[in-house]
Amino acid sequence: MPKPLMLLPLALLLPGCLIGTVVDTAATAVTAPIKATETAVDLATTSDEEAARNEARAARKDRRRAEKAARKAEEAAAEAAEPPQ
Repeated sequence: MPKPLMLLPLALLLPGCLIGTVVDTAATAVTAPIKATETAVDLATTSDEEAARNEARAARKDRRRAEKAARKAEEAAAEAAEPPQ
């Protein structure tokens, strides 16, 4: 059976563990809304890098659309120029 004097250091350390746990929980509870707000703002706004990427993507899409229209126009002109058989 353990002697009471051997349990004394454990009894003195236990409240420190409880206080540390309570402080950690309180810190998490306080910072959680701040992190949620930060995430929402980040999702709602566009950074310069994202804006540049979106502009480049739109420019590529416009260029492909123009190239496709030019190909169709060339094909239509070639079909119109062919003599009927």
